[in-house]
Amino acid sequence: MKLYKYRKCDEYIYDNILHSNFVYSRVSSFNDPFEVIPNYKLVLDDYHEEYFAKKSEDYESFLNDLNNQKVMTETLKRLFVASFTKNNDDILMWSHYGDSHRGLCFEFDIPEDKLSEFILRDVRYFDKRATIQINFEKKYDPEKEITNKVNILAEDIKPLFFVKSKLWEHENEVRMIYKDKELEYDKMLYAPLFLPYLTHIYLGAKIHEQNQLLIETLAKKVNVPVSKMVADKQEFKLNSYVIPPVNG
Repeated sequence: MKLYKYRKCDEYIYDNILHSNFVYSRVSSFNDPFEVIPNYKLVLDDYHEEYFAKKSEDYESFLNDLNNQKVMTETLKRLFVASFTKNNDDILMWSHYGDSHRGLCFEFDIPEDKLSEFILRDVRYFDKRATIQINFEKKYDPEKEITNKVNILAEDIKPLFFVKSKLWEHENEVRMIYKDKELEYDKMLYAPLFLPYLTHIYLGAKIHEQNQLLIETLAKKVNVPVSKMVADKQEFKLNSYVIPPVNG
């Protein structure tokens, strides 16, 4: 399975190319304000329906806490996402994530028998947000903290990481999810992603000459081919050509 990741040229490309070490980003750092924010559907049993009928202010407070993500705060802290795409020649992707065509794009070819090692899913695109059904704990005590009031299962949360607005559909995004209880999430923005299936590197059409030479040199050390993207002379599309390995 071939996946692509657009990147700018920075100090991390040494680790990216020489050690196949990339990063997962914390979900809370994403730039989309709708990311992992669902539509909540409350399911009330007879007791809770009667209670909230008498305590409407508690009900409103509960809804506000849900919408402010207080219920899922701890879960979100411990989950990281690595984003990929299925295309290496998307003009908008090069503009947004490839440093305005001055960056690079990594190609990974993950063998079919290795895919099960990752939580890897296609992002699906919709007009409306995903819905999570909220069930109250049977022993719900109105005096306890909000995190003890509801039961949200990991199975309910996981689909949220693979749902986005149709406005992002052009990205053809594929995501990996990572969770590790040993990491100090409050002190980290990134978690390591060792992905040893780097098979090709594509350079942006406007990459700086010194960056191109550096990447070619690093790629030769790990025997990974390099290609350069070029703007088509007749159509609004990008083509690529393989660059011969550097001498020395």
